[in-house]
Amino acid sequence: MHLGIDVSFAQGKGLPWKDIASSGVEFAIIRTGQGTRIIDGSYENHRDGALDARLWVGTYHFFEPDADPVAQARQYHRLGAFGTQLPPVLDFEALRGVAPGLALERAVTWCEETAQLWGEQPILYTYPNFWENELKGGDRLAHLRLWIAHYGVEKPWLPKAWDKAGWTLWQFDGDGGKRLPGGKDSDFVWSTLSPEDLALGAGPGCLDTPPAYPGEPGWKLCQDG
Repeated sequence: MHLGIDVSFAQGKGLPWKDIASSGVEFAIIRTGQGTRIIDGSYENHRDGALDARLWVGTYHFFEPDADPVAQARQYHRLGAFGTQLPPVLDFEALRGVAPGLALERAVTWCEETAQLWGEQPILYTYPNFWENELKGGDRLAHLRLWIAHYGVEKPWLPKAWDKAGWTLWQFDGDGGKRLPGGKDSDFVWSTLSPEDLALGAGPGCLDTPPAYPGEPGWKLCQDG
């Protein structure tokens, strides 16, 4: 097993990244933003600090089914593909008033656009009650690797569609049970794969410069943090 964390504006800026790396954490997955409205104001600070501490770095996008999925995928790619090494992640845990079937179809569109942009299929992040009871997601995205959130258990519950494949990432602590060096709370994650095995392949995922999409409206967005 390989230990990682995921962080966002909730942890603030200036985390002790070298101490975090020394504590046994191997990778960090960082929120870039939410929908098309919000850019995480701590993202670049977290990314640069984690890279400087020689951690493997990935990103995730909080998906809003009531916003354009293609615009969300492009904004995420523009923010999250620059300088990172791990595959993209779809954080799908809210319907936001959208009917489950339509929300799922929009998530599929996001995944298709993201796979084209990054050259790699995204990882799906979700939690049991949402996937089975609210979304009733079935096996529609079962071709994706699964990051499941399930706390306070010896092993995570899995949606039926992943019974054979199992989980790739498990967010096992998200309620303050574990803390980072310096006392800050974080979500802790186990990975069945080493960061090297999880890393982006030879596709266009890791970019030297942020991509641009001519013709799109400006994206001066509000920030968290």
